[in-house]
Amino acid sequence: MGTVAIIVAAILVGTVLQRISGTGVGLVVAPTLSILLGPALGVLVTNMTTVVSGFLIMIAVWSRIDWRRFWLIGPAAILGAIPGALVVGALPPGWLSILVGAIIVFALLVTVGMRTLPRVDGNPI
Repeated sequence: MGTVAIIVAAILVGTVLQRISGTGVGLVVAPTLSILLGPALGVLVTNMTTVVSGFLIMIAVWSRIDWRRFWLIGPAAILGAIPGALVVGALPPGWLSILVGAIIVFALLVTVGMRTLPRVDGNPI
């Protein structure tokens, strides 16, 4: 029961942070679930959580979606998911844990090191 409560709390905190700041599921849910469920299952459940969270956020902001950017980013995300899935299937759990941890540390360093996002004027697309 304690593990389930931790998983539910991590998902709740991660999805709230995702809605507020645009990041949260990857930085909160992925490490928690990877530790509790193992790297392969943790990443799978995190991805499922991200899909549900993203869908709910999409419903809330549907009228403000920039469809040109979506069609630019969407195919790239799908192409990136394919090698990601192959890596998850090929790496042993220990190496997968190290890879997940390294990606999270890198993301945290970028977050801490970049206090403000670069300003893009006009429509870059």
